[in-house]
Amino acid sequence: MKKIPLHINMGFVKKYAHAIKLLPWVLGIHAFLCIIIFMVIVAGVGELLFYQYVTLVRTSTLQGQVSPTEFQENTYRAIIQQWQDREETFKNTSVKDFKNPF
Repeated sequence: MKKIPLHINMGFVKKYAHAIKLLPWVLGIHAFLCIIIFMVIVAGVGELLFYQYVTLVRTSTLQGQVSPTEFQENTYRAIIQQWQDREETFKNTSVKDFKNPF
């Protein structure tokens, strides 16, 4: 099995070690400001996502529509006739007295 050489640039780590150690302290000291900045960043990202997935989709679908939906009178009348037929059959059924099985 070959060994994969893992080379970490120690010069970079040594150069910025002090700044890396101070980062949690700076964030802790200025916690309120950091939270406000993070909230603004999150709100901006959320607004970009909303714009991309909601607003742009609405405008692209609206441009694709050519004619408005038309009311189909024949289909409406057929459904009304079907409902009336069902109502008549329901009214014409004789009521049977079923024995209580309990």
